[in-house]
Amino acid sequence: MMKAMIIGFFVIITCSTLTAQTVISSDTTIRRRIKINETFNLLFDFWPSPGMSWYMLDVHDSTVVKIISTDSKLMEGQFPIGGRYAQTFVFTGLKKGEVMLDYYWGRLWLKERLKKCTLIINID
Repeated sequence: MMKAMIIGFFVIITCSTLTAQTVISSDTTIRRRIKINETFNLLFDFWPSPGMSWYMLDVHDSTVVKIISTDSKLMEGQFPIGGRYAQTFVFTGLKKGEVMLDYYWGRLWLKERLKKCTLIINID
């Protein structure tokens, strides 16, 4: 009984942290306005088993915005094979300017572009 309650509590906490922010899994455009040294996180769908992920083809201006992939959390399926994840990216404004980033969903090595997420960041 106690074990079931602990597992249930863990599932609720894990699910609530993932659902607190929407995981990007479809075509979308996101606009963000931030200040220098301010950060924000985005969660991207990541499905490593078939090689599906969000990726950028173009190099961005890393003097304006810094992008770091921090972690990924299992959303569904089983670890390590077959699971679908929410991958966290942290964006930090480094200097004033605007950056437009195009992320594509698919297999990078095939240059698939099955979905597109355009991210426009204005740094004040």
